[in-house]
Amino acid sequence: MHPSTRLFRVRATSLFSAVVIALALSPAAGADGGGWQKDWKNGIGWKSSDGDFSARVGGRLFADFATVSEDSALKAGDWDGNGSGVELRQARIKISGTAYGRLAWKGQYDFAGDKVKDVWVSLKDIPLAGTLKIGHFKEPFSLEEMESLRFTTFMERSVAIAFSPSRNTGIQFNNTAFDKRMTWAVGGFRQSGDKFGDTDSFSDSSAYQITGRVTGAPIYQADGERVIHLGVSYSHKFRSLGGEAIRWKTRPESHLANTVADTGNLSTDGADLLNLELAVVGGPLSFQAEYTNAWADFGAAGTVRSWGMYAQGSFFLTGEHRNYKLKKGVFGRIKILKPLGEGWGAWEIAARFSRLQLLNASSNNAGNIRDITLGLNWYLFSNFRVMANYVYSDIDNAVEKYQGDANIFQMRVQVDF
Repeated sequence: MHPSTRLFRVRATSLFSAVVIALALSPAAGADGGGWQKDWKNGIGWKSSDGDFSARVGGRLFADFATVSEDSALKAGDWDGNGSGVELRQARIKISGTAYGRLAWKGQYDFAGDKVKDVWVSLKDIPLAGTLKIGHFKEPFSLEEMESLRFTTFMERSVAIAFSPSRNTGIQFNNTAFDKRMTWAVGGFRQSGDKFGDTDSFSDSSAYQITGRVTGAPIYQADGERVIHLGVSYSHKFRSLGGEAIRWKTRPESHLANTVADTGNLSTDGADLLNLELAVVGGPLSFQAEYTNAWADFGAAGTVRSWGMYAQGSFFLTGEHRNYKLKKGVFGRIKILKPLGEGWGAWEIAARFSRLQLLNASSNNAGNIRDITLGLNWYLFSNFRVMANYVYSDIDNAVEKYQGDANIFQMRVQVDF
């Protein structure tokens, strides 16, 4: 690790610790309140009496177990993914707040991955434009990507997530329309990924991209018990041949498994991503699907298209429904009818089919993956759940020279606040 990188991470950890301690010991959090109100709402929070100032401390902890079994064909190849393991998937601390009624900010650090995640500030109520957001955060692309892993139906996102740009550093405008039935967001970003603050993210290449997303909810009834969601995302990656490369890769929907599809570094003259979204909620039953096309421009060598998709369904045996957040065009925290103690919490069953086709610069098969995932979720409380997934992965990678099937069983204990 570069010395400056190590120093940055030490400082980031120290900063988060200092802010948490300062909030806990501040007069505003004292017994007299000082005109502030303290609350526990899936995190420790303070709010001024006029509502213009607030601060909140939260976090999450995911502990995972997985076992991966290869068939004889995969064992004969180069994948070598057979085995079992445990990991601390995520261990994050988060601080956020508002000021003067219009400013908002957030900082999030993942100790499990030793990475800075979200660090941004925003200004609300800008005429026509809505909200201006500056910092390091997720680019507005894909329903599955924009939904927090705290609330996803499965332990991991589908193999089609390989195309999502995820977090980068940039500036974004976003707003809602038609009584929040429509959302839009557009921004310009510098490719930095999870290496935010790392010297490795500095270069003389022009790795920039423009990304936008529009969503609509033509049906939203009975406080979200009946919903139809539609969405489209687009991203253009500005690149130059011989400059900073593009790379798409993924695991078979298990973070403890090895990579199964990988284009390697692609030297391109740019790339375009187009994503389509559909989600339907009908009481305890829900359906969600996305399709993504990725075109990589190799100049005189032509354009190569890769693609991915998934379709999933879930059903709450205890009568709950997925919680659609109109303002963001994503799904959020489940409202449990009878938490543990009053009942047995919420139980959800789910199934998903996903497909990914990656091609490298020579149009060779860098990963043709078909996954079937079955899931069982037990929500003991709104911020505490146990997850169990079975994944069947049909793997065909001509570039890496392995082909066959993998069976994966994994579990997660998750708490967030």
